[in-house]
Amino acid sequence: LADGATTRMRIAAGWLEMLGRTRVVSAFVGSPRAIPLIGASTLAAFGFGADPQGERLIPRVFQLLTITRWPTD
Repeated sequence: LADGATTRMRIAAGWLEMLGRTRVVSAFVGSPRAIPLIGASTLAAFGFGADPQGERLIPRVFQLLTITRWPTD
């Protein structure tokens, strides 16, 4: 965990819709009181990265081109 603690969690796959796109992503299943969190791999699946200093999403152009099957040659 972010604070250095360790725990055991179940993992599952589920559908996630973000900005009109749907992807199957991995999810760690915590306690019912756990705060939902979208991680870097999920953001990457949608073509985004995180800018922690600016607290915003940034498009990852190469992945966006791949996801949309835009010709790159």
